[in-house]
Amino acid sequence: MTRKLEAIGHIRRKPAPSDKRASIVELTDSGKALADQVKQL
Repeated sequence: MTRKLEAIGHIRRKPAPSDKRASIVELTDSGKALADQVKQL
């Protein structure tokens, strides 16, 4: 699911600064907009 959300631009991953094996996942602007729409439903 993470790959699909990243592919359509709703999230982005970046390496964690303290552990190069881990990734930080964060919402993009389009992901935040989608989350707001889901909350309203």
